[in-house]
Amino acid sequence: MTAMPVSDSVGGSGNDSSTSDMVTLYRQVLLETPAALDDHVRNLGWPGTRGDSAFQMLHGLRLVISPSPSHPVEVVSPEVAVAVFLADEEAALQVRQEYLSKAQSDIMALAPMYTATRRLVEPETGFEVILDLSSVRALLFQCVHAAEDRVRIAHPGAGMSRDGIERSLGLDEDMLRRGIVVRSLLHHSTRNKPDTRLYVERVRELGGEVRTAESVPQKMILFDDRVAFIPTSQGRGAIMIRQPETVQHIGLLFELVWADSQPYSLGAEMGRESLAELHATLLRQLSTGRKDEQIARLLGMSVRTCRRHIATVMSELGAASRFQAGVVASRRGLLGRRVTGARPPA
Repeated sequence: MTAMPVSDSVGGSGNDSSTSDMVTLYRQVLLETPAALDDHVRNLGWPGTRGDSAFQMLHGLRLVISPSPSHPVEVVSPEVAVAVFLADEEAALQVRQEYLSKAQSDIMALAPMYTATRRLVEPETGFEVILDLSSVRALLFQCVHAAEDRVRIAHPGAGMSRDGIERSLGLDEDMLRRGIVVRSLLHHSTRNKPDTRLYVERVRELGGEVRTAESVPQKMILFDDRVAFIPTSQGRGAIMIRQPETVQHIGLLFELVWADSQPYSLGAEMGRESLAELHATLLRQLSTGRKDEQIARLLGMSVRTCRRHIATVMSELGAASRFQAGVVASRRGLLGRRVTGARPPA
């Protein structure tokens, strides 16, 4: 009889009545003289299907042995059962690991043929559009493990989702432990995001560098100076770039923003610095004539939150209109001032 997985045998299904039946049948087999499963089920007054279900659970956990319902059921002690169960599961896991290893080798063996064929069918451009998200993640995973020197990551807007942070943490930690330099560039508005702060704390503990900027123009990931990923114009998937000059230009854009960014502050002063910088940024954006929706998108916040901050800035300046706020800010020399601390070399 085929053994059931432990998740299906006890607790995993969440069916308390099935677990209770299993315990009842186990006690019945222990107390009664050796008998077939059908006899035990009949003595309990159960329908046949109920007895079969309980027996399957016991058998799956190696707690009973019986070639068939007509043969006597032999009971097994929990100590022996758990030893047999773990041995079987470890053997099954070993088989599964060997299968996965062989599957990986078989799949990757096709990579040279894929590359060579693609070059014959279409000219080599150094650009590849990947619209399937799972394929993008697989390529990123491959690049993470192939990285040798440094990885640069830029996240515009309000930052990553909780799921995105968890995925990034695992990959970033792997690279940092291998001695890879990891630099992450985030928007100023992420400083007060609890999830992002946890991400920064973890990454910094391992030597990663995280900074924030007033404007992060493009989401990008660069592996060494060989491969870059940027979003597609459709907003789904990614473009993988291997063309050297283009990768170099994307890296230059990252370095320009990085040089004008600030270290992510986790201290008590973070709130004050963040708010002051946000208000200074708002003044500069208002002076350009941008609409609330444009400013909110640039700063990675909702339009409602953006308008609340604009109202606060205008109140602090004693301005009744945006035009007046611009005039007052210009007279006070606020439009060209950035609220920053000392910066380490880029």
